[in-house]
Amino acid sequence: NISKLKDIRTLELISDSYDRIGRYDIAREVLKEVYDRLGGSRQLASRMCELCIKCGDLDTAIDYYEAFRQMAPRDSSQYLLKYQIGKAGGVPIKELNRVLETYRQYEKDEKWEYELARLYHEAGRADDCVALCDDIVVWFADGEYVKKALELKFMHRPLTASQQALYESMMSHVINNFIPEKEEEMVQDTDQEESSFYK
Repeated sequence: NISKLKDIRTLELISDSYDRIGRYDIAREVLKEVYDRLGGSRQLASRMCELCIKCGDLDTAIDYYEAFRQMAPRDSSQYLLKYQIGKAGGVPIKELNRVLETYRQYEKDEKWEYELARLYHEAGRADDCVALCDDIVVWFADGEYVKKALELKFMHRPLTASQQALYESMMSHVINNFIPEKEEEMVQDTDQEESSFYK
């Protein structure tokens, strides 16, 4: 019975836990208790909006989005909420592009820049996709979204020599860290057998 739990932080942890395992309905119910007790905040409004989107309740998500905008009219995160609502609601790619392009004017964020590049790809805007992928590589230089941007660019244009070298370096790092422990043990056992064989 969440109404009997007094500690707000505990309620937030419970909500986060249900969110992580995909029980968005319970996560939303628990976080709504926190929202009501605290009288709302922009962080809670944002999280409630995202949970409503995950639950497929776009009307309520829009209500929380509007609440967020009223509390934080200059917070660029409003564009991400707007994008997520639009994407869940089947808004055309052209409009989704505009929302992320506006967000990009305020923030440099590799996740959402890659998302925009992917939208350009889906819309057949190859030149814009390639240019943004190049920009992601220059700005962020490493990480999951840089790797994805290189792969996305390669669907349209060859990588430059430096980009190819970067991609090969990233992939070799992944491969070197992928050897399971049991395989390593087997390799060590084989080495020991071979060394004893030659004695």
